[in-house]
Order: sequence, then structure tokens, then C-alpha cells
Amino acid sequence: MATTTPPFAQAIADMVSAVVPMLANVSATIDGVPVQALFANEHSFTAQGQIGFESDRPMLTCPTTAVPSPAVGAAVRIGVADYVVFAHEPDGSGLSRLILERA
Repeated sequence: MATTTPPFAQAIADMVSAVVPMLANVSATIDGVPVQALFANEHSFTAQGQIGFESDRPMLTCPTTAVPSPAVGAAVRIGVADYVVFAHEPDGSGLSRLILERA
């Protein structure tokens, strides 16, 4: 018996396929598979008395269909920078945010 994709799920998949390439700011590879995605690297500074702590949080937003299973530990390359997936946060709309750490 063949299964069909529900109309709403197909509409979301079609939207993700159309929108991500227009918004993508990087071409990346996830476990060697090319993907168009949005890369961001949040920077934060926290002060504890006279001591300050700086950190960054590189993230890659891409279609959930491009994320391997398991996602955590997958190799990601953006340009010449290598990362490893630290956490996978699917948003339920067909997009996933991958929290990265430098490899």
C-alpha cells in the first residue's frame, strides 16, 4: 500500500525548498553532502565582577531533510572551517538549527 504525504506537510516541504535557497548565506557540507543554509555566529560577553567571559555560538539553519541521523557528531564544513554538530534543534516546520563547535 502506497503512502502519500498529507497536503499540509507537502506545502511546508515545498515552502522550505523554495525559501532556503533564497535566504542561504553559505554553501556547506554536512557529512560530505552539499546543502544551502543560513550561518550565524552569535557572540556574547558576560561580566562576573572584574572578569569577563566571551563566547560564540556558531549555528547552521538548514532543511531538516538535509540533517543526517544521528545529527550530533556529524561533520560540517563551511568554507574552510570545520565544525562538528553539538546539538540538533528541529523546529517542526521543516527547518533545523544545528549548534556547532569547532572541529
